[in-house]
Amino acid sequence: MRRSCMLACSTALAQPRFYTKLYKQNNPTEHKRGGIVLEGIINSGLGEGTFFMSMEHYKKEIKEKLGFDAYPGTLNLKVSKEQIDSMKKNNPIKIDGYEKDNKTFGGINCYKAKINNINGDIIIPDINKHKEDIIEFIAPVDLKSELKLKDGDKIKIELE
Repeated sequence: MRRSCMLACSTALAQPRFYTKLYKQNNPTEHKRGGIVLEGIINSGLGEGTFFMSMEHYKKEIKEKLGFDAYPGTLNLKVSKEQIDSMKKNNPIKIDGYEKDNKTFGGINCYKAKINNINGDIIIPDINKHKEDIIEFIAPVDLKSELKLKDGDKIKIELE
């Protein structure tokens, strides 16, 4: 009788580890010392990041609110909807939109993050042509060149 109790108890103790491992395999969002780590796959963008990151309004707002001069382009990453939902639980830094020449340029929600110890921000534009599973990352440097990245590479993004 005692042996069966030991077997049942050891099985019960092992199950949480199994379920934790299974959960982590199916949910690529990690939690790391209070922060969230997302896993993304690098994708080619629409070619519009350079245009918007070069606009004086956005350059000024990014410098004032995020604290750096952004490289004129974005790194596009495919992530899961669950990861985006998890990220959006944090309070964003808001870049205001504006109007110019009868055109409306939307605002941006920014989330402090880093990739391989390079600080930057995940940006989610209010007006967005990307699919729901694409996020953009801005930084003071060209991340693809700096980190020798190419489309299809998997990377981790650590939210602060």
